Amino acid sequence: MVRPLVAISKEIDALQGASHDLSDQLSRNTAMPLAELEHVRRSFGDYLSQLGELHSNLERSSQDFYQQARKIALTGAFNRRALEEDWQALAIDTTPQFSLLLYDCDHFKAINDTYGHDVGDAVLENIATELQQALRSGDRLYRLGGDEFATIQWGADVEQAIAIAQRCVEKVQAHDFVQYGLPGPASISIGVAVSTPAQPVLALSELHKRADLAMYSAKQPGASKIVSYRDGLGEVAPVVSSDSIAAVFSAIQDVSLLDMRYQGIVGLPLQGVEYVEALARIRIGDDVFLPSEIFPIVQARRLDAELDLAVIEAIGRDMRNGSLGTGNGVSINISAPSIVHAKVISALMVLREREPERKIVVEITETALITQMEMATSNIDQLRQSGFLVALDDFGSGYSSLRYLASMPVDIVKFDISMIQQLNHADSQQRLITEEMARLVKAAGYQIVAEGVETESLLNGVIDIGFDYAQGYLFG
Repeated sequence: MVRPLVAISKEIDALQGASHDLSDQLSRNTAMPLAELEHVRRSFGDYLSQLGELHSNLERSSQDFYQQARKIALTGAFNRRALEEDWQALAIDTTPQFSLLLYDCDHFKAINDTYGHDVGDAVLENIATELQQALRSGDRLYRLGGDEFATIQWGADVEQAIAIAQRCVEKVQAHDFVQYGLPGPASISIGVAVSTPAQPVLALSELHKRADLAMYSAKQPGASKIVSYRDGLGEVAPVVSSDSIAAVFSAIQDVSLLDMRYQGIVGLPLQGVEYVEALARIRIGDDVFLPSEIFPIVQARRLDAELDLAVIEAIGRDMRNGSLGTGNGVSINISAPSIVHAKVISALMVLREREPERKIVVEITETALITQMEMATSNIDQLRQSGFLVALDDFGSGYSSLRYLASMPVDIVKFDISMIQQLNHADSQQRLITEEMARLVKAAGYQIVAEGVETESLLNGVIDIGFDYAQGYLFG
């Protein structure tokens, strides 16, 4: 009786240092002399076998949870937490060189607001898929939030990183986004920052800042879709932005610093000035800050409404002092946030009351109408009833121009310079697109304006098509 009990006791003691396969810790080859004790041992063994299986399942589940905690279900990309953990591992790695790539989906807010979140999700999901297919085996794609993704390229110098980035751009451009309801391909902008042996491992925040500066440059009009960080981006930008930021805030508080310039918009085909577009600059002493310096700050600091209010006041000042002739109509650019801003609408109404006979055109960016249609439409209707003309600016540069144009309460459509430049394109199909779109919009009852007319050949082209107005450097 004692020996079987001692044997069981020893086997239980052996479990304290057991491996995960607990069922193997009890020997079942030698039967106990007493049937009751044999039954106890075998029952205990079955229990341990089940416990071992449960332990294995828990390990697999724990691994699954670990992955889920570091991945985003929608895109399958790793999240910011995973990036930070991988970065910590990188800090003790001996890899001499690596690159950080930041990806941003162009016009994603317009896509999301125009076509809905389901389409926006589909766009992000498929961009992530294309990026993952373009990356090297073993590379991880991280989603940092919204439409921003990142990749760490171990062992990649700047040339290799740019080559990978180019492959990513091409993969996204080749994807068929029309199937989700978009009018054409989606696109991405990429910023590249590289750490080299000459630069010890940088803090993630610093390298991210560099890649972010590069990506911001890539998103600028006319820029390449891929920009690599260089010292100039980090050294010059803070100096310029510091003076520009101070200038913007000063001009908002002191309208006398706004130096308004007025570019003529000529009627066709006679080419006489019909009205002028108000363009804002800031002059402080001998320093002049151009729109290219002003508006990135305004957008980044969300000062759109404040600047537009100051511009409206400056235009009213020029009307009163005679620098804007009494017979000149004027076109005022109003930003997307401003068209739904009560104070901006009120300021425009006051301007109309003071100048009831003057032609005043309110130019609204295409995005403003698309992203906040209901409120924008209500405010535009109010302006039109008060005698304003409303122009849709930069037509053809964004999404859903034709799709929404029929329902937009506008009078004038201004064709973006990128479309007008197509009239000089060697490809006849490119020219035909602009020609037919202009004729279609005009036939729908809108007045049409050609922006960016800089040569006689372009002028002759827009006259032949039937544009009502033109503006550009050709006319001064």
